[in-house]
Amino acid sequence: MTEQIAVREAPESSAPPIEQRAQPNVGDYRYPGVPPFEDSEIDRLVFRGRSKEIDRVLHSILSFDLFLIYAVSGLGKSSLLAAGVAEPLRQRDFFPVTIRLNDPTSSPVALIGEQLREAASKAEGITITRHPAVRDVEGTPSTLWDLLCGLEVWKGNTLQHLVLIFDQFEELFTLGWSAEQRTQFIEQFGQVVRRHRPMPVGRETDPVALLPPPAVKITLVIREDSLGELEAMADCVPQIMRHRFRLDGLTQDQAERAIREPAQVSDPRLRTPQFGFSEGAARAILAFLGARQERGRPVLTGTIDPSQLQIICQHVERSILPNKPAVDADSVVEISEEDLGGKSGLERVLRDFYRRELWTFPVEQRKLVRHLCETGLINQRGRRLSLEEEEIAAKYKLSKATLEALVSHRLLRAEPRVGSVYYELGHDTLAAPILAYRDGVKSARRKRLLGLLLALVAVAIVGAVLWAWSSGNDHASAPTAQPIAIGVPVKGTIPTSGISEFVFDPPENQTLRVNLDPKVSLDATLDVSDPQELPLQANNVVGQAAQSVLVDRTVTGNYRVVVHGQSSRPFTLTVSQVEVVSMAVGDTTLGAVDANHPDAVFEFEALADRALIIEFAPKPGAGLDATLEMIAPDGNPQWANPVAGGVQDVFVDPTVAGHYRVIVNSSKPVRFELTVRQVDVTAMAVGDTKSGTLDAAHPDTVFEFEAADDQPLTIEVTPRPANSRGAATLQVIEPSGYPQSADNGFEGGAQSILVDGTATGTYRVIVHGQSAGDFELTIRQVEAVEISVGDTKSGTIDAAH
Repeated sequence: MTEQIAVREAPESSAPPIEQRAQPNVGDYRYPGVPPFEDSEIDRLVFRGRSKEIDRVLHSILSFDLFLIYAVSGLGKSSLLAAGVAEPLRQRDFFPVTIRLNDPTSSPVALIGEQLREAASKAEGITITRHPAVRDVEGTPSTLWDLLCGLEVWKGNTLQHLVLIFDQFEELFTLGWSAEQRTQFIEQFGQVVRRHRPMPVGRETDPVALLPPPAVKITLVIREDSLGELEAMADCVPQIMRHRFRLDGLTQDQAERAIREPAQVSDPRLRTPQFGFSEGAARAILAFLGARQERGRPVLTGTIDPSQLQIICQHVERSILPNKPAVDADSVVEISEEDLGGKSGLERVLRDFYRRELWTFPVEQRKLVRHLCETGLINQRGRRLSLEEEEIAAKYKLSKATLEALVSHRLLRAEPRVGSVYYELGHDTLAAPILAYRDGVKSARRKRLLGLLLALVAVAIVGAVLWAWSSGNDHASAPTAQPIAIGVPVKGTIPTSGISEFVFDPPENQTLRVNLDPKVSLDATLDVSDPQELPLQANNVVGQAAQSVLVDRTVTGNYRVVVHGQSSRPFTLTVSQVEVVSMAVGDTTLGAVDANHPDAVFEFEALADRALIIEFAPKPGAGLDATLEMIAPDGNPQWANPVAGGVQDVFVDPTVAGHYRVIVNSSKPVRFELTVRQVDVTAMAVGDTKSGTLDAAHPDTVFEFEAADDQPLTIEVTPRPANSRGAATLQVIEPSGYPQSADNGFEGGAQSILVDGTATGTYRVIVHGQSAGDFELTIRQVEAVEISVGDTKSGTIDAAH
């Protein structure tokens, strides 16, 4: 069979072997939080408190060919093996490889072979090859025996002993493996463990069959609540439970070392300086983490959950330590009990972990993240699930960039598999706080609405009593949610200090627009939420002529609409179907909006590192009533700034790839052209002058520059020759995405925009023209002179200023 494992031939050199070490991540934190410790030098340095368990597991792996480790989820099984056991095994000429059976679209044997190759490619000085007798045998290994038989792992001239660590082994039973795949793998696994298999018919002379059984040690790592699944393997692997170890929580002494010792490590690769915990702070954390409620009373238990310890210590390192400077350059910062905020402060850290990470995202993006985390990655029993990247993009509207941000925030972990990437919660222990947060949001919303409804009921009762007193009718009814038919406007009036509530059930495969149209400007808010009570934010701000929300049905059931405000005013609410027009980069599409269709929605896919301009060009006579809005892949809206002639542009950041939507809205009929085109971005610096040309093929030129804080600037575009006339506009996009347009025209002179210098970051400048012409763009620093009312100041303007 053809060699599927070997990366290169075993070296003939007698040079000493190179030590295998995973490269450390420079700038790592001491406390990783929810994610497990990794097999890296820096993680081994700060992984503390498990020395006894490391020795026990290490000696067991060395002593037994099959070893089982189990524990309640979140107690650190993966961390123990990666940061505690892997390196001592390598020091004894063993080669540990972590295996995950997490992709049912492949076969277990193919997955194991792929992960063996990947581990060999990342390890320094390691070569995986086969016994010379079978090195040239053709064919792809179809069984676990064929894959491992004759396998040789070399480190220089030293033969290593292969150790396969099947992490999260419960995935063999919980993921979508077919019964046939699972049965075949269990049978093959048993043959390797027992070091015996029946001679395959017709392979009596096969070189593989003539070799000794595979020489491999196997360690299984499984959640305690999945131990019963191993019963399915008892017939093929009778000894599967013979040598086992149950990992428990940290004792008080172990937990104290896990708290104190990482903080005392001094290493330049760590992101934070050396610090310490006072006796009071350490005792407070240990008492808090060791307490449990039993029959309504707090009881101090003998074990501590290491994941909760990590979350608290992570909060100390990343939130408390930076705000507590050392007394002098030679002193070490000490965290006190007061810094922790007592028991209530520690409770808040655990309770708010998910919320704190979630709220680092913008509102629209946060809604999508909540939908994914609270409904997609947790099943009904509170266990985490794994979803593929394209499925997340299609169903939950989250881009790859947002998913990568979630991974960096440690809310998710990414698992590369054959041909794609799968995502799951960073750890099982996140499920409980996520569900608690979801339930808390629901409870708070119910209480808020209940309060409003009670107020409405009270008003209704008072009104009914008064009405009954005056008319003799003592019947009153409480308000209920009013159903809305798609396409049928509903007129209503906001009750004084109350709400109007409506429900609708969107059809499948349709995009709907929920539009609130007040008869006069009013302080009103439009809230739309899905059947799971996840909010869908209005795309424009309160107080404008109208508010609207686009709805794509992601969950079956009734969507709820609430209109509420501080003043009693009439309004019209409409839920209407919107046609979404697909476009591609480079397309120009004709569109129209009118009284019956006040929105036109377009969508397109943008690639990374491709800057785009979305241009809205109304037909002559359309005026400036229309607005252009873009919804980015992360759910954040971006508005265009209307300019002379009704033309509006939105710049698409080249670093954000994914699915974009463009919304054209107008209260008056308008016909228009919408264009999505690629543009080049030219880098500039403050003080530079750049020349450019606008023509029909390139009506936009984009520049970008970095601005420092408190540095007022003037961005000026000047036509060349200076007295030329043309229809061009100047626009500046601030780092926040807010657009500014020049107030003066281009006809016969320059345009300029003042940047006040309060925002640091990347600014982008767009020069747009509808006719051909040359121009110069200058970015220069200006001096701001203070002047008071009544003062007179002298100044000079010249070519340099």
